[in-house]
Amino acid sequence: VRLTNFGAAADLSDEGSVSMDVMRAALAAEMDWRSFLQGEDWRAVGWLLCELIFSSMDRNGPSERTTTRALKRVFRDLFELDMGQVRDYCEAEGDDWSDVVDLLDESEGGGWEVIEALLTG
Repeated sequence: VRLTNFGAAADLSDEGSVSMDVMRAALAAEMDWRSFLQGEDWRAVGWLLCELIFSSMDRNGPSERTTTRALKRVFRDLFELDMGQVRDYCEAEGDDWSDVVDLLDESEGGGWEVIEALLTG
């Protein structure tokens, strides 16, 4: 992995470097702006992890249905981040995602718990 674009990066020690949009969103969420931004970062890590796992373990390889956009549609829009329902959906997909389900089911569903914790910030 090569990280090259830090255009959205901000110095969290300086409130002046944070946009008004972020400040308004943090206020609407009734959160400190630093906590809000950290939650956004954790959610981004969660979506990255989901895309990495699903695209690398899908038996058909990476595809449109393993993109972050497609996974958000399933995880967030259809099942409102209810990992039990997401798991059942993935299991119903048959052999394509059976390796994903098996991996995330390890340690008594620990993988699903990690993903849920990341996506809910």
